[in-house]
Amino acid sequence: MSERAPRLTGWRLRLVAWLLTTPVGGRLLARLAAKRLATRLEEKV
Repeated sequence: MSERAPRLTGWRLRLVAWLLTTPVGGRLLARLAAKRLATRLEEKV
């Protein structure tokens, strides 16, 4: 993580933590993580 914007990263972490407490947010985050993983795997090939 960059030290350039610690306040922004903290806000983002708080948002992610809050989303995890909500069922809809958790599902959304899971889908987002899967999509990110898929793109990362495609880049390696």
